[in-house]
Amino acid sequence: MVELEHQELWELFWSERNPEAAGPLIRAFMPFVHNILSRLAINLPSHVRTDDLLQCAVVGLYSSIERFDSNQGIKFETFASKRIRGAILDELRNSDYMTRTGRTWLRKIEEAMQAWSAKHGQLPEENELADALGVSTAELEAIIDSAQPWISLDQAVVSSTGDRDVFLKDIIADTTNPGPGELVEREDIQKHLRSAFKRLAVREQKIMYLYYFEELRLAEIAVLFDLTEARVCQLHAIILLKLKAMINEYATGRRK
Repeated sequence: MVELEHQELWELFWSERNPEAAGPLIRAFMPFVHNILSRLAINLPSHVRTDDLLQCAVVGLYSSIERFDSNQGIKFETFASKRIRGAILDELRNSDYMTRTGRTWLRKIEEAMQAWSAKHGQLPEENELADALGVSTAELEAIIDSAQPWISLDQAVVSSTGDRDVFLKDIIADTTNPGPGELVEREDIQKHLRSAFKRLAVREQKIMYLYYFEELRLAEIAVLFDLTEARVCQLHAIILLKLKAMINEYATGRRK
């Protein structure tokens, strides 16, 4: 069992297990929720208000409190962060903030990456991807900028059995307790993800490690690489698209 922050509040909740008992914990973790919102807000379109997303973020927090098991040996923040992010991103998708044009371009980028990889045995660099799409590098960067909120670990990849979606967020730093059948499939995809990660450029690997495992902000990563924060945001989005394309390659049997 890990040592918990706000131990007394947890004990109160575990003794009652109802929304009223969860209230003090929700209030205690609101700064954590606001921090997640502020990180996501960097890439949100200007017309999306973070205040509108706060309610679904709190729902994600409450769900995390209900499902958290301290005996699993992980911090609550680690357990809750992806569920809160997932609740926010679900709301963005369900509210259809992304334009039809944006969705079309995102699909074209994914298809172009997979087609290039099938032909050349490797994923395209940005200039090669731009050429394949018939746009300039600057235009590609603008497209990526507009799509960033929807390019995340919450993107689905096909499963190895092909009968359901698997989500990147569930195979990177996973903290859930899958059943035996799902565990076998997830371990298989995790193996492919490790292989895909090794195919990334060294700088791309470092960005992913610093952001998802060291939990540095994109602004902090930008300083380390002497880049602008906007450029790191673009690179992060492109890396996630590459990972999705590679996982889909493995899952559909194009690469062993």
